[in-house]
Formats: sequence, structure tokens, C-alpha cells
Amino acid sequence: MGINEIIMYIMMFFMLIAAVDRILSQFGGSARFLGKFGKSIEGSGGQFEEGFMAMGALGLAMVGMTALAPVLAHVLDR
Repeated sequence: MGINEIIMYIMMFFMLIAAVDRILSQFGGSARFLGKFGKSIEGSGGQFEEGFMAMGALGLAMVGMTALAPVLAHVLDR
């Protein structure tokens, strides 16, 4: 297991905590469940939602640059 996989597992663990916090906040709060892990974890669902909403704009920019790269290569090759 390389360092990349370790980092990915750590990121997935905290993403799962944020997703659970977001889901439980819809049903009256997550303080009872996530309060056992620590007070700083409670409320991370808002950051999860903000990051999830930002993926659309970031994905659109990445797809646009990927689609534009062959055109730029053709124009600059002349």
C-alpha cells in the first residue's frame, strides 16, 4: 500500500464523517452521534455540501480545457 492509497483512505474516512453529519442534520442534528468523536467534527456537513456544489464548476472547467486542448494544438501547430 503506497502513500497515495493511505491519503485516499484518510480523505474517504473524513468524507464519510461529513456525509453522515449532513444526513443526520436533516433529521434533527448529529450532536448525539458525532459528539462522541469530538465537537470539532459536528457541523462538517455544511463544508461537505459546499465542496460537493463546487465540483460542478470545477468539472466544467476541466472538461472545457480537455476539449479545447486539441484545438489549441492544431492552431499553434501552424
